[in-house]
Amino acid sequence: MELLAPSGSKEALVAAVQSGADAVYLGGKMYGARANAANFSMEELAWVMAYCRKYGVRVYVTVNTLIFDDEFEELFAYVDQLVELHVDALILQDTGVAVALRQRYPDLPLHASTQMHLHNVKQVEWAKTLGFTRVVAARETPLHIVTAMVQTGMEIETFVHGALCVSYSGQCLMSSVIGGRSGNRGECAQPCRLPYTLVEEKQGKFSDIQTEGDFLISPKDLNVLEHIDQLKNAGVTSLKVEGRMKRPEYVAQVVSSYRKQLDHALSKNELKEEDKAMAQLFSRGFTPGFLFGALPKDVLNPKTNSHVGLLIGEVTGSDEKYIHLNLRDTLRQGDGIRLVKDGFEEGFTVNFLYQETRLVNQAKGKAALKRHVDVPTGASIYKTTDIQQMDELNRQINENKRKVPVDLRLRFEVGKPAVLECISAGASVTMQSDELVQAAKNAPMGEEQLAKVCLKVQDTIFTVNQIEFEIIGQGFMPVAQLNALRRNCLEALETKRSIHFTPYQKAKEEFTPNPNKTRNIVTVCVKTQAQKDIALKYGARVFSENRDLLDETTGFIPPRADHEGKTYDGSVLLPYYIDQETQRSGDFGLNVSNARSAKYYLDQGLSTVLASVELPLHRIVDMALKMQEDYGGSEGLEVLLYGKRELMVMRSCPISALYNTIPLKCTLCHQRNFYLKDRKGARYRMEGDETCAMRVYESQAFDRLDEIPYLKENGITNVRVNLDQEGIPLTEKILHRIFSELT
Repeated sequence: MELLAPSGSKEALVAAVQSGADAVYLGGKMYGARANAANFSMEELAWVMAYCRKYGVRVYVTVNTLIFDDEFEELFAYVDQLVELHVDALILQDTGVAVALRQRYPDLPLHASTQMHLHNVKQVEWAKTLGFTRVVAARETPLHIVTAMVQTGMEIETFVHGALCVSYSGQCLMSSVIGGRSGNRGECAQPCRLPYTLVEEKQGKFSDIQTEGDFLISPKDLNVLEHIDQLKNAGVTSLKVEGRMKRPEYVAQVVSSYRKQLDHALSKNELKEEDKAMAQLFSRGFTPGFLFGALPKDVLNPKTNSHVGLLIGEVTGSDEKYIHLNLRDTLRQGDGIRLVKDGFEEGFTVNFLYQETRLVNQAKGKAALKRHVDVPTGASIYKTTDIQQMDELNRQINENKRKVPVDLRLRFEVGKPAVLECISAGASVTMQSDELVQAAKNAPMGEEQLAKVCLKVQDTIFTVNQIEFEIIGQGFMPVAQLNALRRNCLEALETKRSIHFTPYQKAKEEFTPNPNKTRNIVTVCVKTQAQKDIALKYGARVFSENRDLLDETTGFIPPRADHEGKTYDGSVLLPYYIDQETQRSGDFGLNVSNARSAKYYLDQGLSTVLASVELPLHRIVDMALKMQEDYGGSEGLEVLLYGKRELMVMRSCPISALYNTIPLKCTLCHQRNFYLKDRKGARYRMEGDETCAMRVYESQAFDRLDEIPYLKENGITNVRVNLDQEGIPLTEKILHRIFSELT
């Protein structure tokens, strides 16, 4: 089982490798989902590959953003360089990129990013057809579905530790729509970590609901350290630690803790100590997540959106000079602390620590701090940084203790050079001594003496696994000569390990005509019978998620996240997966952002495919023109003209968390309207689907009705309208205008 660690910087990469990672994932300077990490230049990546190969650590590079049509040439040039470095795999989000790279590099391992929103068995089987060799399961996927995914034969990777996205990854438009920074382009501004007010609407009146905190959709951090055996039994290939934005010490601690658990199952007390050590580095509170059946109230932490730290005591009072403390754990000079009580919060580094007015380096029990701020009595003291832990982790990182097993074979024959062969992980080097083995005049060298020389590897990356000797005659050689032979041979082996790989093949991308002929289709998604009646009157193609409205005139909109992967009969608006048994159209969850992606889905038999709803109009037109240029037409491409876009789809329902509803299907969001209200007063309505996945809608309807002539000029004639709470007059007005202008 692979332990996969994040590397957002060179220092974090060294920390990951020296702490026991089997593989690392990282981003280059473009097309990665963590654009704000330090990331790596091509020159730095060359160093990364050499360093990691020496230790037998695999390197996966993220290319996990959506790609626009005018970026493909640059993308190909970038990937060509990565291929020359022989990275071990690419992590992808964009379907069009996957199709193109699988053609271009037939044997290059491709991993489907969690940004691809793969969360059921059917999707894993679909990913196989695209040529993916591994799927990173959505974080919300429960263990029994992960187990079923493994049984398809695909390598399955699961997140085991670190920050959680509150929305299904790849399905969140919140940052893009309200802040202009797209998570699907690596620029997420984390609006989920902002404060919100829960609002209820009754008869047109809005009222705030009191909650125990303001961070209503801010999740805790994932931690499944105690569940590793269950993932082993499920057959999971890789355990992924989140944290490309985290500091090296965090990476070192988390990787070390999971390495210990993987190598020998920890006792309950040992698990407790490792959890404590990881929580000290960073934690918003820990949760086993939906992977292991957590409820929304156990996943969300409305009280804080940042590092909590460890509770170590309380403030007992203060005077003119000191803040008096009662410490249940050791506090040291240089530690970071946070004092918290009833809305008061103050954080700082401990510089002056006293016991009985004496300045001390560390203290436990009664102690005092130099007063520099008014602190309420009874405030809790949280240690947010442990200086001793940080020093120990930095020593661990810098000592380079990680060793690579090597087998040695020494031929020691009188009258000939000594011959040493060093073998490690398929790489081998053979060298001979400069001098000949002499006939011994007194004591000949035996296995014991030769072994002492061979085992002098402390200053190398190697540890000797076994030694084979072939001794012929009674021989002797100066130890300095043998030391030089061993040193030169191991240095050559280290160099060879850093460049030991088989080149990838390269082929040409093929283009075929667009088979789709769908034009002049107006698709209307409805929620009420009145909306449906008006849409049918105009001759629209109609879809609904409301099963009561389904008949031969109205297709179904399945849930955005269906872990069971159900099959639906009739006409279906496809949110994510390819289902060959239905009349299908592609919805916005497919994240179609380029002509290659659109063409792929149309080739699968979709009648229409909706362009990504976060794309600016000029990008959609570019896509249509590229389809016309490369595939002979843009038929089948569809554009959203009007509607409130779904900004998030999440399992972490803040309503369920507030009311602690069990079972989860409380239907409260269907009995009355609930909203998230942000700091600017904008309200985002929340509504669950039939699987209890909570959708968050934008506050104002998205409107491109004025752009109909421009779309027609550029060959785009299939349009979409998503109706929500629009009444009869507004529905009539919207559809009348669209049909009048399109026809």
